[in-house]
Amino acid sequence: MQQKTVQISRLVIGAPKGRSGKSMVTMGLLAALMIRGLKVQLYKNGPDITEFGWLASATGRPCHNFDSFLMSREVIRQSFIRHAVSADLGIVEGVDGLFDSVDLAGRGSTAEVAKAIQAPVILVVDTARITRSVAAVVMGFMRFDPDIRLAGVILNRVAARPRHENMMRSAIEQYCGLPVLGAIPKGVLFNIPDQHLGLIPTDERKDLDQALEEIGQTALKYLDLDGLLQVSANVPPLEITGGEGVVFP
Repeated sequence: MQQKTVQISRLVIGAPKGRSGKSMVTMGLLAALMIRGLKVQLYKNGPDITEFGWLASATGRPCHNFDSFLMSREVIRQSFIRHAVSADLGIVEGVDGLFDSVDLAGRGSTAEVAKAIQAPVILVVDTARITRSVAAVVMGFMRFDPDIRLAGVILNRVAARPRHENMMRSAIEQYCGLPVLGAIPKGVLFNIPDQHLGLIPTDERKDLDQALEEIGQTALKYLDLDGLLQVSANVPPLEITGGEGVVFP
């Protein structure tokens, strides 16, 4: 059976829990990368009825779905390669907490998708009412599964006073040895209203292009885009197996 390796830059955006801001961070990152002129292939872990429209609008490419409960690692890997090989990088937006799943084995979790495509994980942390303890949270996620490579942290809902951000950056860098690749102030979490089933559908926003431009410019201000791109490029090649339905680059 034919085998071949391919090098594809990639990231998984995860969080300790749902509603930490990973959807908005992913949207901002996509819009900022588009402003930079990069082609990005998006994937969403788990079913979602509204986010696909926003993700596709931000990239100009269809958003594809992963589900490690229904799909094997090999199928996930082949699907990732097939769609991302024509882009500059592939990004997976996770669902709920990084390790949340339908069972104790982790089936269906964002972590399982990250392992399937050997992608580094960026952890989006809601930092409201926390300072130095954020390092303990990050360290727990670093050590929970040795097969997961946690490569950086994005701080969300950071207080306006500089002391809050400075304390968290120092704690994460000193105790975890990880870079902080973005810090989004409280109240600046991009301007897309959500609802109980996810983001407001794109057809309910008449100012879509303007909204995406504003999101991208905000992300350029608060995210370390160069650092995130460097992490995405520091990945091993992926091995794919030729066969029916597999398209080699």
